[in-house]
Amino acid sequence: MMEKYGIQKLYPGHFFGKNLETKQRVEALITLSKDVLSGKVKGESGESMGMTVVSAYGVRINYNDKSMK
Repeated sequence: MMEKYGIQKLYPGHFFGKNLETKQRVEALITLSKDVLSGKVKGESGESMGMTVVSAYGVRINYNDKSMK
């Protein structure tokens, strides 16, 4: 959609001024999400709120293991 409509940056709901989402970052988040869901990548225990953390491709995702099926 970003390419189709010429969108260069996305502002996530938790935007703090330095974390604009570019097309490259969105693609990296999609790839990392697919890796987690397929079991190719395993996260590590996070430091806050019992979240699991996984980092690769220059992005980081925090998720709750209980929500994974």
